[in-house]
Amino acid sequence: MRVIVFVKADHNTEAGVLPSEQLLTEMGRYNEALVQASIMKGGDGLHPSAKGVRVLFSGPNRRVIDGPFAETKELVAGFWIWEVRSMDEAIEWAKRCPNPTGEESVLEIRPVFEADDFGEAFTPELRAQEERLRAQIEQDNVAGGRLEPVPPPRGATPYLIVRGAPDAIAFYQQVFGATVRLRLDAPDGSVMHAELAVGGAAFMLSEEQPQWNSLSPLAIGGSASSTLVYVPDVDAVVERAVAAGAKVTMPVADQFWGDRSGHIVDPFGHQWFVSTRIEEPTPEELQRRIDAMFAQQGAGPAGS
Repeated sequence: MRVIVFVKADHNTEAGVLPSEQLLTEMGRYNEALVQASIMKGGDGLHPSAKGVRVLFSGPNRRVIDGPFAETKELVAGFWIWEVRSMDEAIEWAKRCPNPTGEESVLEIRPVFEADDFGEAFTPELRAQEERLRAQIEQDNVAGGRLEPVPPPRGATPYLIVRGAPDAIAFYQQVFGATVRLRLDAPDGSVMHAELAVGGAAFMLSEEQPQWNSLSPLAIGGSASSTLVYVPDVDAVVERAVAAGAKVTMPVADQFWGDRSGHIVDPFGHQWFVSTRIEEPTPEELQRRIDAMFAQQGAGPAGS
């Protein structure tokens, strides 16, 4: 579930009093822990209401009122967007927060409406649109500077054949933080087709159908290919994958091509390179590293 955690304003935040260096340091560590746990999806502090405005609606009319606003206790000084398993988990994380104002502080946790909350009014078309927008927003949130922990998709889209597709979808949501853009079920409840996204990168899957020679890795004794997925924190993702039943076939480490990567086989037999981009070496630097690697192994560069 997704929640928004509001830091309620007080007389200091409304007066524009900035946090101390110690509080900024403590809050930085707290935010880092939230990111490493794949809880935090966004957040920021807000300027005092004196720098804000309100737009009032009355039928077709609109009216703008400049701040400041009098009801300090009802104002917000900052916020986080969290992805959690339950409200109890959100509460536990909130309790770990450094005192946001240093005095009498309040954090308010509010669940975000999900597609299922709207019932039949939320059509499959609206659901697919919402998933696309959320994936794009998450991609934009993690993109920073020249390096992007979750680069946009390039080239072909992987299509996985899975035995136990509903469980696989749940696994990819839990481990990779995948969003489901589209899911189409057969009358018997099996997954005919699903489209998922991790950041801006998409992949598809469907339930194994032996009668059509559509076989999963569990049916043929393994997979001949691997799918590469970029995530903000490869170490945390691989740790979650192992806890959910995946096997590590290459431990996470900094790789010469500029990624921190590991390789896993998920419980459904599919292989994944899980990576976080940490640098952008030039082609010349990559070749130098390859030559050095082969020389260290005593084999010399390929083709020598």
